[in-house]
Formats: sequence, structure tokens, C-alpha cells
Amino acid sequence: MPDDLTVADTEPSIEGSSTYQIGQLLGRGGMGEVVVAHDAEIGRDVALKRMRGNAPDLTERFLREAKIQARLDHPAIVPVYELGRDREGQPFFTMKRLTGRTLHEVLGEEKLQRLLRAFVDVCHAIDFAHARGVVHRDLKPSNIMLGDYGEVYVLDWGVARVVAESEATSTPKAVAGPSDMTQAGDVLGTPGYMSPEQYAGEKIGPATDVWALGAILFEILTGQPLHRGAVERPSERTPKRTIAPELDEACIAALTEVPAARPTAKELGARVERYLDGDRDLERRRALAAEQVAFAVRAREEGRRREAIRAAGRALALDPDAVEAGELLAAMITEVPDTTPPEVEADLINVEREVQRARSRQSAFAYLAIWLLAPLTPVFHIAKWGMLALVFLAANAIAVMQIVNARTGRVPTWALMLANLALVVVFAQWVGAVMLTPLLVGALLVAFGSRPEIARRPALVYGFGVLAFGLPLLVELAGVMPHTFSYGAAGVTSWGNIVDSRTPTDFAIYLCGMLALLLITARFSVGITRARLEAQRHVHLQAWQLRQLLPRAKTAR
Repeated sequence: MPDDLTVADTEPSIEGSSTYQIGQLLGRGGMGEVVVAHDAEIGRDVALKRMRGNAPDLTERFLREAKIQARLDHPAIVPVYELGRDREGQPFFTMKRLTGRTLHEVLGEEKLQRLLRAFVDVCHAIDFAHARGVVHRDLKPSNIMLGDYGEVYVLDWGVARVVAESEATSTPKAVAGPSDMTQAGDVLGTPGYMSPEQYAGEKIGPATDVWALGAILFEILTGQPLHRGAVERPSERTPKRTIAPELDEACIAALTEVPAARPTAKELGARVERYLDGDRDLERRRALAAEQVAFAVRAREEGRRREAIRAAGRALALDPDAVEAGELLAAMITEVPDTTPPEVEADLINVEREVQRARSRQSAFAYLAIWLLAPLTPVFHIAKWGMLALVFLAANAIAVMQIVNARTGRVPTWALMLANLALVVVFAQWVGAVMLTPLLVGALLVAFGSRPEIARRPALVYGFGVLAFGLPLLVELAGVMPHTFSYGAAGVTSWGNIVDSRTPTDFAIYLCGMLALLLITARFSVGITRARLEAQRHVHLQAWQLRQLLPRAKTAR
């Protein structure tokens, strides 16, 4: 029947103790449909549920639903006004007409507090039914109505059963279809909300409804249906959500596989209600905190550091005064583990990349500082302009590489090392290979030794130092470059081949250049030390701040 079709077009009324004018369709299930009906005698609209089909087993179940619902006089259970038969002999019953939306429709829209209070009302209604021997067997968000005026109703008692009745307890396979539909016939429940004993066809009892309540609470807390493999804590499914430990524990308790180990509906509702009322069960929280601490200790000993830290954090959330949990968490956060987690390695790489970019910018200015000598070249007596051009070319090429590295971080270290080796060889022709060139090599060793990828392989640093020191000597001894030194009876004599002058002015400029090189090296070394000290200061400040959050004991010293 289309939603906008009124039965008045085909059957204007149904007669019982009153005459009901049939209106629009409200909903349709596996064995019946609900329509709006106007009670002409009293003058009110009601919801009228009638059969779809006339199979005897459906009729029996339909009548049982009406009678069970009628005997459950509770504010959260829709009252039944009349049970009767229409002119064709088909059974129907009328109920209070509800206005509102189902829990399934409002999940993700309503505030958590509102949903939890509605959940408590549902627990009370189910506890009321259990006290009268009735098990709902099909609790799910789409069977819970949140009224427009704050009311809460548990709907669809079509597959409910009275525990004392002698009916088959086996539950056939669940329907393979939408998880919010319960079909008539063999299916007595909804996949995703059915307890393990329902799936297994074992004895059904009040604990079956408690499982479904746990699944509903799980969905309220996580925003996701439970049925996704093994049962897990809400806090584990959605770690980014802040889920109170009391609710986490209450939910997982209701989802215990063993029916006898589950709380009653009343107890489950009371646990949620205590949370809403702010009554934190201190002793229970302390016991749970102790369990989490014990787990954290074992996980730490077994090398499962992530799990250990999280468990210690949960223990503190449960009991903020848990000294052992605080000490354990502080120790794990401040101590350095034997292995570095991949996420930390990635963070360190990103941080070091930014540091290297900053250093590359500084280094580029240091190499470009050679241009400060350009205005002084007329004062020098340049003997080999081509060699001087090579010095400027090498220094500027490295400066360009450093600028590119500062912007992209993609210039490989080996390329910089090769370029600097070339600079050392031609620089030796200016100042001599054995006297002052090693000063430049020392500055380069400080720069390259500060790079993590090089520092982790010290053989590269040593190898570069030996090569940078020995290569100028080798190319001169091999005759590739003119000699800049000699050794004889007078000892070691060193000279440069680029400047052919020995005037006091040349010597003064020469000394100023060496002093500038020393100062640049010193500045770079000081910068590295300051960065290290600042990093240490940050680490110790963070550790101190953490200790202020933790219980005062050994960690407070």
C-alpha cells in the first residue's frame, strides 16, 4: 500500500468496538502494517496494526504480540487500546499514535546525553518486561522511538516471547538482508543485534535482550554498528572519541559471550544512569585501574610499548590518584626505548629536513661571502685568473645547490660532498695545500658531521676528511695541479699560485680571509650546540609538565 493511499478509497472503515476511518500508511513489517486510523466514537487518531496475509502461524504470532504488548503497562511501551477483527475476520489492534523519530534516525544528530538518557528508559522498559517473563528478542535502534516531547518507546513486540511458554527455543538462521529488517517466518531477530545464543539456536532468555542493549549502546557511543567481526570495546573501535571508562566497561559487560555473565537490563541501565548523574563508582574504577596497570606492566615487559602506554593512560583516566599508573606512564614517556617506532622515525626525518633547509640557507650565504673579495682583486697581483675563476665558480655552484636544498630538501649529500671536494682542490691553489686548506676541510667536517644521515655512518665523515685533506696533495704530486708546497732543509714551505705577490696588503687581506673562515666555522658550531641545548630544554620541560599532571609520588621530585 503506498504511503499516501488511504484505505477509505477501497475500505472506508474497520469496525470493532469503535469504527475506525483508515488513513495513511505509517510502516510495514514482516507480518503486518501500521496505518493511521481515526476513532470516530472517541474522536482521536490512533495507530492501527493489521495482518499482512492469513497464515495460521502468522495469525498466532500477531495475536501474541498484541496480548504481550497489552499486558506490559509501562510508560516506554506503547499502550494497546483494542484487539479485534475486521469484517473479513482478520485480526487488528489499535495503539497510541506516536510522533517522533527512531533512534536509528537520530544517531549522529542528537547529543550523547540525550541518547544515553533515552537508552536508560529503554533499559527500564525491558527490565519491566523481563520481570513479567517477556523477552523482546528484536531490540535495535529502529525499534526505539524518541518522541517529539521527550518520550521514549520500545516498539515492535512481534517476535517477543513469554519465557514460561512452551515454544521451541531454537532460533533458525538470520535473514541475509538489511540489518534493520526482521522478517516473519523463521527469522527471530536482526543480524548485528542478535546474541551469540540466538545465532547458535540455544536457549533464549533475558540476557539475550541485554546483548542487544549492549549492541545499541555500542552504536550510541561509537556511531558505528557493532557487527564488524569480533566484539571490541567502543574506545578501541573509535579511539579518537572521548568515551568515558564507565560507559566503555558497561558496554563490554553487556556484550559478554556468556549469557550468565551479563548484567541485567536494570543493572545496565543503572550503570549508565550513574554516569549521567555523575556518581562514579570509585571502588570499581580503582579495581579497573589496577587491572589496566597490571596489563601495562606486562605489555611493557613484552616490548608492546604502545599498548602499555595506552593502558597506563586508561588507568589514570579511571583513577586519577593511581600513583603506580602515574609513575609507569612518566617512566615510559621520558625513557628512551631500544627501538624507535616508525611514526617517530618519520617525524624525526621531517624535523631534520626542516633543520637542514635552515642550515642550507645559512651555508649559501657563507659560500657567497667569497664575493666580498671581488672588490679587492685590483689590489691583488693575480697571476692565474683562470684558477681564481674556478674558485669563484665552485663556491657559487655550491651556494646554488644549498639554495635549492633550502627550498626543496632534495639535493643529495653526496653531490654536496663532491662539489666541496672540487672547491678544496682549487682553493688549495690559493692558500696552499698543507697549511691553510686543512682549515677549510675542518669547517666542512663540522658541517657534514651535523647531518644525521652522515653522522649515523661515521666512516663517511672520516673518509671525507681524509680525502679532502689528501686529494689536493695527490693532484699536485701527480702533476695535475702546480705545487703549493715543498719540504727541505728549511722545513715546510707553502705558497699560493693564484696571487703572485708578497706585499703587506696581500698578507693582511689573506689573514682577514682566514679569520672570516674561522668565524664562520665557529658560528656554525655554536648554532649546532645551541640547537642541541634547546632540544634538551624542551624535552626536560615537557617531562616536568607531564609530572605535574600525574599523582604526586616519586615522579614529583
